Amino acid sequence: MAINRVTIMGNLTRDAELRKKGDATSVLTFGLAINEKNKDSETGEYVDAPVFVDCALFGAPKHLLPISPRERRFRWMDGSATTLG
Repeated sequence: MAINRVTIMGNLTRDAELRKKGDATSVLTFGLAINEKNKDSETGEYVDAPVFVDCALFGAPKHLLPISPRERRFRWMDGSATTLG
């Protein structure tokens, strides 16, 4: 049995965009920014290291819209991960 479960949390970086695929599947695309703290080897201080993640949610329900970075909302998504090449 394989388990593919991902939970990602962060701040929106751009307005979400809803598109329809040819088979009428809705796809919601958006970006998230996540802050990691890394210790600087020279100074010993912790430094913010932002990570930007592009996300696509397939079969997105309409109640997720509108989501916009202007709302300054923290978002999280839960689902399975797939790498697109």
